[in-house]
Amino acid sequence: MADRIETLWQAYLDSLPDEGVALKKYDAWSFGDNPDMANELADLVVRGLKTATAGLLWEYEAEREPLPQPGEISVILDGTGSPVCIVETTQVEVKPFKQVDAAHAYDEGEGDRSLAFWREAHWHFFSRTCQAIGLTPSETMPVVYKRFRVVYRHIPTETVLKTPRCRLLYPALEDAPLIYAALQSPSFPRDVPLGRIKSLEEIEERITRSHCAWVAGRAFIWSIESRAEGTFLGQVTLTRKDEADTWALAYWTHPEHWGEGYATEGAQCVIKFGFERLGAASIWAGVAEWNHASIRVLEKLGMVHVSDNPQGYSIDGKPIPTREYEISRETWQKRNR
Repeated sequence: MADRIETLWQAYLDSLPDEGVALKKYDAWSFGDNPDMANELADLVVRGLKTATAGLLWEYEAEREPLPQPGEISVILDGTGSPVCIVETTQVEVKPFKQVDAAHAYDEGEGDRSLAFWREAHWHFFSRTCQAIGLTPSETMPVVYKRFRVVYRHIPTETVLKTPRCRLLYPALEDAPLIYAALQSPSFPRDVPLGRIKSLEEIEERITRSHCAWVAGRAFIWSIESRAEGTFLGQVTLTRKDEADTWALAYWTHPEHWGEGYATEGAQCVIKFGFERLGAASIWAGVAEWNHASIRVLEKLGMVHVSDNPQGYSIDGKPIPTREYEISRETWQKRNR
């Protein structure tokens, strides 16, 4: 298991600017006091629902453990000891159990996220801890309240997403001829960046770069194939846009399958992945003003027009104006209740 932790840690370091790598060290731990709890809480962290935790100050003292500090990096383990993500501590505060507030209870992400649930669940949890160290729980017992943010998630390249009609898989080099053939179709638009690709080697280079981006947690790309025949249908990508956990959505479909709803189906699946597995706060997309079909797809996905960009992207030095769309986690959750 130590090898898997070190592999994840190295992948995280590889995603950092060179000047920051030498400064990083970590510890590895799991939540709770049993494997089921560790699994449940680690999953909440990965899904972006849990951004806070709490522990008894008395336990730190009994085990002679230093208190966590802002800026510390931790590898979060599941109930089997496998690494699932890496977090950075952002805030630490010590205060009595009775002073926990509703905001912290909500950010712990457990149960119905209410203060009442937090108090009941943590009273039982801290009572077990007190029993183990020979102390008595009370409303005034000192609690270490910690907030954190996810800085790296472990998403295996073997991850397969499924929709009613499709499978979304990590693209292999063997897919390059299929991708190239689709992009060379006479119907594929030439005033988009993909439409300017001129060789199979360029596709192979893109797949190689996509592997590096996937491992570094910067971007995730899937090839879409039909579940019935295994036919190649297109691709969908999520790329980290900024530090505020906004991810950029991009997609395209083989011209032979335009109008069959595969873009909407694949993008819908990847948006779900973005919010549930990447903890995205919002998902953004930009589309050329002329691309009315893609605009309709974004509207079907529940994305809202937020701005126009006259510079958009460039083809042969000429700017192509784009329309920009976005959907927040809250809006997506309301649509999918």
